[in-house]
Amino acid sequence: MTFSKKNCLKLLKYEKLVTEKFQQTLGEYDSEKYFELQNQLSYVKDFIIWKQSFSQYFKLFTNFKNGLIDGERFVDEFFDIFNEDKELLKNFVFNSESLKKLNINPKSSRLVLFLEEISMKCDLFQDDSDIILAGEIDEDQLRSYIKQIYTDLESFN
Repeated sequence: MTFSKKNCLKLLKYEKLVTEKFQQTLGEYDSEKYFELQNQLSYVKDFIIWKQSFSQYFKLFTNFKNGLIDGERFVDEFFDIFNEDKELLKNFVFNSESLKKLNINPKSSRLVLFLEEISMKCDLFQDDSDIILAGEIDEDQLRSYIKQIYTDLESFN
């Protein structure tokens, strides 16, 4: 499925109608329309994060890949940006007015999912190589992973 501003606006309007008229969430009232709306809003979320933070992520990944910063700094800065982005999305008002102003860049599609996968890898990072437990990764493994997925990151640029 691709993003359609017209369809997204229509679904938001429908969600508002259902909430006002039936005092139910769209998910309770019509799960198919709810999932369709969530799919459309995922494109909006991707774009918001792409517009807000992609250049920061790109610089951070480049610096780590090239050995300019260590794993601990990479993970700390990644989560600083990632958590700010989560807060931004939590506070963003998904309504007709806010969406009408957006012109979604297709390059942003699936960025949030990509970053969530990286956050899981960063959660496994252990900066003390003397006490790495099963499932944890050290700096060399993290850097190797970032080098592997770097071309995927570049595709968002």
